[in-house]
Amino acid sequence: GITNKKEFDALLRFLSNRAVVLYHFFVSSSHQGIVLDFQWLATAFQKVFTAHTKDRTPPMYHNDLDKAESQGIVTSAYVKYLLSEYDSPQQKTILEIMIFYGLICPWNALDETMLNSCTDTREIGRAV
Repeated sequence: GITNKKEFDALLRFLSNRAVVLYHFFVSSSHQGIVLDFQWLATAFQKVFTAHTKDRTPPMYHNDLDKAESQGIVTSAYVKYLLSEYDSPQQKTILEIMIFYGLICPWNALDETMLNSCTDTREIGRAV
């Protein structure tokens, strides 16, 4: 059996490499996660990447929605709203996975917008 953390990590990496689980050991934060339900993750991604309409979006996010539609720029506040059914650690996990796989670029800490390209830290960003 598994007797230590190193063996457990090796098992999780093995299962992740075979798409049995998604073990995101690559996160920069202090937590790690294991996704057992890929549909859960796909549903979370869908909440961010699905086209939204103003009639189904609270008025306080209309400017964010306009910016997302016209420029592909998504603010962290808008993404938090889109993922509001998930608790904060789950939101963080979802966003870290999206960043790791290049689905979105990290936010610019100064203005809370995603970076334009994952290498250009001067410009405002877009989903890729």
